[in-house]
Amino acid sequence: KQLLQLQETVIDLEDLSSGISIADMTLNDFRADLAGILRDKQELLETLPFTSFAVTTANADPDQPIQPGALFCLKAMDEAAEKAADAHYPLAPNYLVYVSDEGEVLLTYAQTKQLLDHLRGISYGKDLPDASAIARFNQATRNGEKMEHYRELLSHAIRSIIGKKEERAVESLFDVGGTHALPDDVQGADDFEVVGWVIVLPEERP
Repeated sequence: KQLLQLQETVIDLEDLSSGISIADMTLNDFRADLAGILRDKQELLETLPFTSFAVTTANADPDQPIQPGALFCLKAMDEAAEKAADAHYPLAPNYLVYVSDEGEVLLTYAQTKQLLDHLRGISYGKDLPDASAIARFNQATRNGEKMEHYRELLSHAIRSIIGKKEERAVESLFDVGGTHALPDDVQGADDFEVVGWVIVLPEERP
C-alpha cells in the first residue's frame, strides 16, 4: 500500500534532510504510543482545554539537538484550511510546525515523522512539569501577559502551512486542467485553532 501511494504522491525533496525509506514514512510506532496513552490517560486528555502548553529547555545533544523555539499543533477550522495539505497528509486536519526563536520554520508540517520524533525527544521521560523552565517563561512573559514573541512565531507557523498550499496552486497552473484561482483559499490565523504547543527555552546560562 505504501509503494502504491508513493506512485501517486509527490515528495517535497526540500523537506527531507536525509534519504528516505518505507519505514521512515510510517507512523506505526507513534500509533502504538498513542494507543497506550489513550488507555492509561484518556480521562486526563479529554479534560485538557485547547491551547494547553508545556515549557521545557533546549539541549545540545549532537544526535538530536533541540533548538529554542515553539512546536505548534494547529487544527484547521474549515474545509479550505483542511485542504492546505495534500490528500495523503496523515495528520489532517491537524498540523505540526516547529519554529525557532528567530522565526525560522525548522520543520514544516510535511515533515510529519521528523516532527513527531522531535516532539518525542522534547517530552520523553518528563512526567512532571519543569518548574525552572515555567518560572523563566513566566518571568519573560509577565505571567503570560506579554506574548508578542510567541504570537509572531505562531504567525510564521501558519504562513508556512498556507505557503505550501500557494506553491501547489502555482504549480497546478502548468498541469492540464490546472486551476488559476482558489476562491475558498485559506485566509490566515482565523482558519486555524491552536490545539496545544510546546515552548522550548534556551539553555539556562550559569
